[in-house]
Amino acid sequence: MLSSVFTMGWGIQVQNSSKVLCKLLYYSAYVFSAFLPTILIFASIDRLFISSRSVDLRLYSSKRLAYFSVSVSALFWIVFYIHVLVKVTVREIYASVTICYYEITSLYYEFNFYSNLLINSIFSIGIIIVSIITFKNVQQIRDTPRQQRNRFRTMSKKDFQLLHCLYVYDLVYIILVAFPSIYGIYQAVSKNNIESPMDQAIERFITNSGTFIHHLPYCASFFIFVCVSKSFRLEMKRLVYKVFGQDLVLTRTHENGRMNIDKDMLQTSL
Repeated sequence: MLSSVFTMGWGIQVQNSSKVLCKLLYYSAYVFSAFLPTILIFASIDRLFISSRSVDLRLYSSKRLAYFSVSVSALFWIVFYIHVLVKVTVREIYASVTICYYEITSLYYEFNFYSNLLINSIFSIGIIIVSIITFKNVQQIRDTPRQQRNRFRTMSKKDFQLLHCLYVYDLVYIILVAFPSIYGIYQAVSKNNIESPMDQAIERFITNSGTFIHHLPYCASFFIFVCVSKSFRLEMKRLVYKVFGQDLVLTRTHENGRMNIDKDMLQTSL
């Protein structure tokens, strides 16, 4: 995201003058872009475990397993995208005009496009399936009478709020990642067509819009948690009060005291 801000927002093209920076820029972009859907599907699987009635499955919802899974997946993506370090470099397109881009071959372009499309599709379908199963587990918990819930460990209120936030985040990710994928399919189908200046202008606009939409899921978590989770809003409010040297509890007590005084004065006047 930061590289897109510099290159597309401010027009700073420092990667075009350094092969090392060019390779690292593309490589880090690919690796970090794969982290978000990986974390989302791991979080969805964790919520699936914790919402299960089976004690054996609930035991898999642990920090140790989460750290191990994230570490293995990070190592996998680091190794998988090594081809970017090989195929991306600074290329001279005109006299004294260079650009940081992939190897210009149809075979690598198709491999890169279809592999990313397959990865996004697998993650999206996996998130949908896991979310549906988790939703069924939650419905079973809510349909269980309160007297019978003591027989097994149920989800806490904070778990339900976290699950709600995760549902919204998964939905946002699936919707926003669908647009670049669909547009990529259109580009692959129509890449050999002759385009008019109007078509090129429309394509540039859609490409820039797709780039913007592609980066939205990476900065949407804070806004989703603020809008969905009451506990998160309370913690943020407490943090803001703490930064300004005030105590949220004392502030609320003072406000309640003022409200009680106002009520007493109103009753006295009546």
